[in-house]
Amino acid sequence: MCHPQVSVTTEKKYTALGDPKEMLLHESVMPKIIDSWRSFDRSAPAKVERLRSPVILFTGLPSDRNQKLSQMIKRMRCRLTADVREATHLVTCKIVRTVKFLSAMSQCRFIITPNWIEQCCNRKMLIDETSFILDDKESETTLGFSVRESLTKAKGGKVFKDVELYLTEHVQPNPRDMTTIVTCGGGVIITEEEALARIAVPVERRKPFFVVSCSQDQMICQQFYQKEVQIYTSEFVLSATLTQTLDIDGNKLFVQDFRPDEAKAT
Repeated sequence: MCHPQVSVTTEKKYTALGDPKEMLLHESVMPKIIDSWRSFDRSAPAKVERLRSPVILFTGLPSDRNQKLSQMIKRMRCRLTADVREATHLVTCKIVRTVKFLSAMSQCRFIITPNWIEQCCNRKMLIDETSFILDDKESETTLGFSVRESLTKAKGGKVFKDVELYLTEHVQPNPRDMTTIVTCGGGVIITEEEALARIAVPVERRKPFFVVSCSQDQMICQQFYQKEVQIYTSEFVLSATLTQTLDIDGNKLFVQDFRPDEAKAT
């Protein structure tokens, strides 16, 4: 059966990537058609079309593989970024608790293996990511979460939505990296001045917030604990990011240290 061709009014021609019809289209029309093909998964037509091209971020990959994959991404007409806040796809070979990976659990639509990029290049089209979601069973078992399940949870809502945190000076990861992780998860970081101003207000009228700290900052934490502000270790943030579940009962800090003496004796 013959397929009709669309006449081209300029010398520049395009072919449909991976399309058996090999239609020839006018250059002013083709970019829109390509975007449509890229956003359409023929194996799952009910899915919502992708509205923009992937913005890809790497973490935990050897430098030589980074270079090869970067060249492939250029051929795919996608964009490579170093900023997790604008990434849609994180590419990695394993679970690594880097700032990029932790932030991507809340920020990115997909966390996938390099094989997705390679297959896209081989087929000359963007293909469905579902079969390429990172599967690192050993690390998932150790850390108590599933990448696939956590990504699904993240699509339903940010884990730190409506949560405000004050980070003390010596917390690790450092406050700047923790801020990236928390804000990617929809949370808000408040300053020390804001935190101190809040504890001056009675509990019943106070806007709630949490403190994330470490043993090195015990002295500054004492005033928050005595004002009934819950203090957590950094694992409160890191674990919530991986599991996409906020556990306010775990990873508490200084629970024993600031009790009254009579309570400690019982």
